[in-house]
Amino acid sequence: VAQKFIGEPFSKSDRVRRLVGIHTPYMRAIERILREPGITMAKVALLVGGPDWPVAVLCGVLRLSVLSVQICISPVLLQSVFPSVLAGAMLLSQSGNGDGDGGKTRNGMAEVTLVVAGGLQLLMGVIAFYYVQDVLERNYDELSTSRSEDAKLEELEAKADAKDRAFWRESDWE
Repeated sequence: VAQKFIGEPFSKSDRVRRLVGIHTPYMRAIERILREPGITMAKVALLVGGPDWPVAVLCGVLRLSVLSVQICISPVLLQSVFPSVLAGAMLLSQSGNGDGDGGKTRNGMAEVTLVVAGGLQLLMGVIAFYYVQDVLERNYDELSTSRSEDAKLEELEAKADAKDRAFWRESDWE
């Protein structure tokens, strides 16, 4: 929903594209990973390990295939969804059952599954960061070279920077 109905309509807006930073080397490294054909560990790590809503909107702004994104994000079922649902089921079954120590065991198991889900989320985020940094370092010169489609964004960025400098110059107490 966020990709198709929020990201894609905003993909035509230069202001939104500038705010997202599509023209910056870091975002271009992310774009390069997301545009790789097929299923790659880097793409899966970005889609699963990154923040859900911003990544979905970014995929829309980049006009990526919804099917490709859905396939690459499907490991989130094993990484977060199933452990969280299992933990909720254990906590729910414990609350309706007065079976003494069995409830404590289920409570402990629920906590462990949530820790596992959190650990897997952290791991995927670290892996995503590694791949983005790797692409950025290996291709920095290319990624920092201006593209023709980013000319308007760079112009808007220069205007915003000039406006910021003027603001800070006028509000300086010295």
